[in-house]
Amino acid sequence: MSDVDDPRLGTRPSRRELLDALAESLYTGYFDRDLIVAKARPLFETADALLPLANSEDPDQPPRTPEALAFHLESIVAAGQAIRAGELEPWELEAIRELENDSDGATPTPEQFASAATNLFRCIGVWVITRRFKQSPNRPDGP
Repeated sequence: MSDVDDPRLGTRPSRRELLDALAESLYTGYFDRDLIVAKARPLFETADALLPLANSEDPDQPPRTPEALAFHLESIVAAGQAIRAGELEPWELEAIRELENDSDGATPTPEQFASAATNLFRCIGVWVITRRFKQSPNRPDGP
């Protein structure tokens, strides 16, 4: 939730509205991308304030567009739903962990250790979204 409640983004009321919409999504299990993007848009209205955040070397920086934030949140919701429903096979979790573990056997830094769970959760969400997309019968290139 810290990505959404970053005081550098928007105003407190706009962040609260987005958090409320996200909480509703988490409660109902239904992710309304258009609603989340609409609620996120006010957080990005002062583009000048976002310039100091535009550090591509920092993977933990807040997303820089409402659409990027919506995808980030969608991946977190998808991960939570998949974990709760038991959708992931052990080999998938191991593959995701190996993709996320880029330390090449070295001892992780305190920063890597602190962000490991969050990064792993994001990776699970992207994995689940990708898998759902591949299985969708509505894909432009077929099932």
